[in-house]
Amino acid sequence: MTYLEILRMVLSGIVPSLILSFVIYLLYWKHQRKHSLISACMIIYICMLFYVTVYRHGISIEELWLPRPRVNMIPLVSTFRLYHYGGWLVFLYNIIGNIVWFLPFGFLLPQQKDHYRIYRIFLCSLILSSSIEFMQYILNCGISDIDDIIFNVLGGCMGYVLFCLMSKKYK
Repeated sequence: MTYLEILRMVLSGIVPSLILSFVIYLLYWKHQRKHSLISACMIIYICMLFYVTVYRHGISIEELWLPRPRVNMIPLVSTFRLYHYGGWLVFLYNIIGNIVWFLPFGFLLPQQKDHYRIYRIFLCSLILSSSIEFMQYILNCGISDIDDIIFNVLGGCMGYVLFCLMSKKYK
C-alpha cells in the first residue's frame, strides 16, 4: 500500500466522520455544555475507531452474503500464530496497535463524569471492543478475534491509568 493510498483512505474516513461528529456534537451540546469539548473529542474518536476497524475497506451488499470467516475464541492463539508466520514486526504491530487504539477511550471516558473507576473503564472497553468485533462479523469486513478484545480492553485500562497519573500531576 502506497502513502497516497493510505492518505486517500484516511481522508475518505475523516470527512464523513467529522461531519457526523459535528452533527452529533451540536445535538449533544444543546443539552450539556459542561464537557462539550471532551464530548466532541470522544465522538470524533469513536467515529474514527469504527471507521478504521469496521469500515476501512468499505462494505458492499454482496459481501454480506459470503461465507463468514471463522471466529477465534481461544485467547492468544492467533497472536502467536502471527509471530510464527509473520515475524516480530507483525506480532508487535497487532498487539501495540490494538492497545494504542483504545488508549484515548480510557483517557477520555473518565473525563465525562467524575465517578469512573477502573472496573467501569474495563466494562465499557469490553462492550465497545466486543461491538466492533461483532460488527466485523456481521458485516463480513474483518476477522473477529478474542485477542483483539483482550488487547483493546488492556489499552482502555492503560488509558485510564494514564488519566489518573495526569490528573494527580495537575491537581
